[in-house]
Amino acid sequence: KLGGTTKYKFINDRLGIGNTAPAKALHVGDAANVTGNGTIRLQGYSAGGSGNYHDIVSYGDNLTFYRNSTMCLFLQYNGKVGIGTNAPATTLDVNGIITSRDLIKIGAAGAYGQITFLSDRLILNGASGKALSLGTNGAWDKLFIDTAGKVGIGTTGPSVALEIKTPASADAFKIIDRSSSDVIVYASFGSTTDEGLLDLLKDNVTKVRLRANGTSY
Repeated sequence: KLGGTTKYKFINDRLGIGNTAPAKALHVGDAANVTGNGTIRLQGYSAGGSGNYHDIVSYGDNLTFYRNSTMCLFLQYNGKVGIGTNAPATTLDVNGIITSRDLIKIGAAGAYGQITFLSDRLILNGASGKALSLGTNGAWDKLFIDTAGKVGIGTTGPSVALEIKTPASADAFKIIDRSSSDVIVYASFGSTTDEGLLDLLKDNVTKVRLRANGTSY
């Protein structure tokens, strides 16, 4: 006892610290809402004698790891993990920069995608038998690469090496001159539906036009 209050209890080969009825081999703290309850401090040699330490704190159904007073890792009661945050919104929520020295797998075993860096390039890759899709603005399949390596823009079923499907009344593509902002090749709809139009330009002026309705020049 310390000051008339039991602080340590050893019973049935179990040690309780701040707990008179230890349930495990080592049981620290109880349900009391007091400062320091449920806290383990680890402190060893610190270069320069600065007295640095690490605390492991169990409070409010959560588990928090500190380096001095700085929170490093937060384990929420629902299984979510926060690094640099005590309010993880997802299974793993990191407030900061993540570095991986190997590949990152995303998805279930055998059906995952992966991100890795190989020698001089970043690699995004689907598992065997899986395609790759890139999206924007909350929608995927803006750029689609099938398992044979065929690329679809606006389509998930490219039948050739590169297939572009435009929305209604939209341009298919254009090529800009490398040394200026001038358009040199331009493909779009013609004046009617399903009518292809291909322009070759110089100084942004059409010099050659191929039109599916036969009025080329």
